[in-house]
Amino acid sequence: MGKGTIVSGGTDGNYQLQVNYNTDRATAEIAALNAKITELQALLPDDIIALKITSCEKRIEYLNNNIPADPTQQAWCADLTEDLSGEVGTIEVPGEVGTVLIQPGYSGNAVYNSARDGQLFPSVVTKPAQTFYNLAMLPGWQKWKPTFRFGTITDINFVADTADVTLDAATSSQKSINVNQASALSDVVIDYLACNADAFTIGDKVLIKFTDQNWANPVIIGFKDNPRACEGADCANISNLVYNGCMELSDGWTQRTKVGSRVFDPNEKGGSISYNAIIFEEGARSLKMNMPGWASYPGENVSSSFSSKAFTTISDGPFYKLTGYIYVTSFGTPDNTGEISIILFRGDGSNLPDWRIRIVENNFPLNTWIELTTTAKTYQGGASAVLDIEVNGKDWQSEPVVYFDNISLIPI
Repeated sequence: MGKGTIVSGGTDGNYQLQVNYNTDRATAEIAALNAKITELQALLPDDIIALKITSCEKRIEYLNNNIPADPTQQAWCADLTEDLSGEVGTIEVPGEVGTVLIQPGYSGNAVYNSARDGQLFPSVVTKPAQTFYNLAMLPGWQKWKPTFRFGTITDINFVADTADVTLDAATSSQKSINVNQASALSDVVIDYLACNADAFTIGDKVLIKFTDQNWANPVIIGFKDNPRACEGADCANISNLVYNGCMELSDGWTQRTKVGSRVFDPNEKGGSISYNAIIFEEGARSLKMNMPGWASYPGENVSSSFSSKAFTTISDGPFYKLTGYIYVTSFGTPDNTGEISIILFRGDGSNLPDWRIRIVENNFPLNTWIELTTTAKTYQGGASAVLDIEVNGKDWQSEPVVYFDNISLIPI
């Protein structure tokens, strides 16, 4: 942890940062040495006095020549704060000079706080014995009094705002000693901007803080680089035909809501469904389908779905598999007619049964993330395939909520 000054930048959370070393000790020592020289010069000159003056002058020369200048370097803010200025707190991983980040800026948190952030001392300003002690103790301090680590998310609970993380390797500069107490962490609380887990997805590189320097109290507080906003991921950065869940309806997903065979009219049934049978709530990497009011249609088949933009980069021949994650709160039908489908349609409009994931009510686990996948099959159907997510049922007696994450068409 340390102190820095914003030089420029801020776009996408990326800054030019001057790292500010604490040289107060050196400044005070130089002042004391100059006072000592003045005192010695007032004495009757002899060889001993001359040697003492020379010794003081040499020490001043050494300090002036070896105190490092404050370096300027690129540094990411741990969250997507783009308007930082002035003095800020810095984060060094894993507790020594190396990769430097800026403290998360949300709610003014990045402003430098000496009690929290401290400040880096160049070793030249400390006594030799003190320098030796600090370096000898460094690996133990890094391991048993941890501050920050980097890791990769392997699983997310969007309801509890927690994640499982595999830690990056962390070694001390002294003897290359491993300073991680474990290789992975489970159920790590996510504290990020105002949306917590909704800004993250599996595979993200994240910054983990250990509260009170206690390995048992990790918290994900941001990204290693390229921090993301709560509004969602960069929709232009979709690789391997993966839908990242960040698109607005108008930017790639078409809402189709039907009651029976009729297109839904919000004025039907007295308008009791608040103008929509589906409320789309955008998550950073997940699609949420909330079906309020479905119980208002007894005896009718109710169907709601989202259709993606056409995948124009798909081609005949390669093997693909359809994958993703789903979280269902309730099916809510009395006769086991609840069904969820993820379907790939060919460019000619016909569906591909080999890539259809169909989930029925019987024995399906609720209130937990379930990984879905199909067998890899070769695609034949022309370009511009469309991915369709449907929720269907009859006689719903509760209001189901279904989350989808990383629904993907993956080339093999």
